Amino acid sequence: MTMEGGDSNDFIHLSEEVAKKFLHTIVVVDDEATFEKKITSPKVIRTPARRGKDKDNGSSPEDDHKRGTQHSLNAKEVIDNFASKGIVCSILKPEIESDSDLFKSVAKRTDVFIIDWEINNDDGDTSVQIIDDIIKSDKTQEPRLRLLIIYTGETDVDKISSKIQTKLEELFGDNFIVTDNEATFTRGYLRIGIYLKNEPVHLQFSSYT
Repeated sequence: MTMEGGDSNDFIHLSEEVAKKFLHTIVVVDDEATFEKKITSPKVIRTPARRGKDKDNGSSPEDDHKRGTQHSLNAKEVIDNFASKGIVCSILKPEIESDSDLFKSVAKRTDVFIIDWEINNDDGDTSVQIIDDIIKSDKTQEPRLRLLIIYTGETDVDKISSKIQTKLEELFGDNFIVTDNEATFTRGYLRIGIYLKNEPVHLQFSSYT
């Protein structure tokens, strides 16, 4: 595993021109996706500015409800944003455990796969399994540009990063690069990024190299 410094602060630095040429399909999986119209102005999902755990002082039912609302995804806003760039985006909202087979299959065929870290409160198990499935599937096919985004409203970025690194070490040993304060992982045509989630969401591309 190689550690490198990174300077990306926004959602991910992907060139819009490159995206238009090479990234044609995007799938987003979020169990809190909604088509409700929001009044708040769109914000950008950002990479973690600082890593570590926030102290848990407990939370009330009201706090939990507020946090759930803050972590929801405005599906229409995301779809419309990508459509304006000529990119097809689909939103999948898993409601039962069996749905996981559906988006695991879709994930193998899309250029960009974006998934909420907490799917039905599974502590990232679904996301890690999808990473495993995609990488194993790609090993048997022609190499292709592949971008996996793990986005989260959680504050314990260390835990998420550690879990992803453990899976990559299992698959590649130490043959991958870590950048952006251990929030981005790259190996060949594959890139995996961890990003913080704000609502409503406006996904942006600025550079992919």
